[in-house]
Amino acid sequence: MRDVHGACDGQPASESSHLTTRIHRTLLGMGGVPETYEKLAARQRELSKGAWVMLEHFFERFVRLQRAFTSTGVAGLPKISSDGEGAEDAYFEARCVLQEIGRRCAKLARELAAKAVETRALPRSTRPA
Repeated sequence: MRDVHGACDGQPASESSHLTTRIHRTLLGMGGVPETYEKLAARQRELSKGAWVMLEHFFERFVRLQRAFTSTGVAGLPKISSDGEGAEDAYFEARCVLQEIGRRCAKLARELAAKAVETRALPRSTRPA
């Protein structure tokens, strides 16, 4: 038996509704990155060459991550009928996808932060070109 949020027996309704919220937050968060990148691109002259190359590299990786998330179809999860066949499997897959995307985004953010610190810590004459 399923409730209106698509929760399955043994799965609290709050979990499936929480999952839908997580999907929306992930989409919104990922959607803000290109805008931030565009703002930085407009100020490219203010950045060192090394900083700009670093940003381009990380944005390219982000775009691949965003494409991977979109290709999973998880964004369409809220459209699944709460009593539709396969809803339980879809929610399980969504949890796995969100967890993996979260890990990859966190890793990318850590690497970007570490690289930014490293780039700023080097004197201009020794920064990578």
